[in-house]
Amino acid sequence: MGSLRFLLEFCANFHQGAHPELHCYMFISPAWMLGLQIVFYLLAPWLLPRPKLMIAVLALSFAARVVAWQFGLNQDPWTHRFFPFELGVLLLGVASRGIYAGLRERRPGWLARPWIGWAALAILTAELLGFPLFRGMGQSAFWLCNLSAVAAIPFTFQATMRLKWDRWLGDPSYPVYIAHLLVMSAGEFFLNIPLNRLVYFAIPVTLVAAVALDKAQDRIDAYRRALVK
Repeated sequence: MGSLRFLLEFCANFHQGAHPELHCYMFISPAWMLGLQIVFYLLAPWLLPRPKLMIAVLALSFAARVVAWQFGLNQDPWTHRFFPFELGVLLLGVASRGIYAGLRERRPGWLARPWIGWAALAILTAELLGFPLFRGMGQSAFWLCNLSAVAAIPFTFQATMRLKWDRWLGDPSYPVYIAHLLVMSAGEFFLNIPLNRLVYFAIPVTLVAAVALDKAQDRIDAYRRALVK
C-alpha cells in the first residue's frame, strides 16, 4: 500500500520542489535530460549562427535563474531540469567551443602546452570530487563550477584529443550513465540483492551492457556511412 501511495502521489506545488522528484517516476530516471537536449538541438540551427542573439539568450537564461533563486526556486526541478534555465548552461558549451576556436586561431601556443590541459583537468576533477563541500556555497558553487569548466575544457580537449584510450573511455560513459540506475533497480527488485552489495552486481553488468551498446552503435554508424556512399 505504501508503494501504491507513492505511485499516486501528486506534485502540485513546484515552488518548493517536487517530492518525490519527478525523475523517480521514469523507467530510466537519468533519461530526464534527453528532453532538454532534444529541444536544444531543435533550437541550435536557428540560434547558433546568430552570435549576438545567442549571447542575449544566454544572458536572459542566467538572469532568469538568478531571479528565480531570489524567489526561492533553488531546488529540484529548478536547479537543473527546467529548460529555460538550463538553456544558458547548454550555451556555455557552445561558448567553450568558441573559446577553443579563438585560441587555436590567435593563441595556438597556449593550446600547445599539454600541462595546461592536464592542470585544468585536475582542477575539474577536484571540483567534481569536492562537490558535496561546495553545496554550502549556494549560488557561488554553481558559477564556480560552470565558469571554470568553460575555461578548462578547451585546454583539456587539446591535451587529450589524440589519446586512444580517451575515446575508449568516453564512448561507453553515456550508456553507463543511462543504464546504471536501471541495472541497480533490477538487481534489487528481481534478485533481492541487498543494497550494500548492489554495487558489486551493478558495476560489471552496467559496464558489459555499455560496451555492448557501444559496439552495436559502431555497427549502426558503419551501416549509415555505407548508405551514404
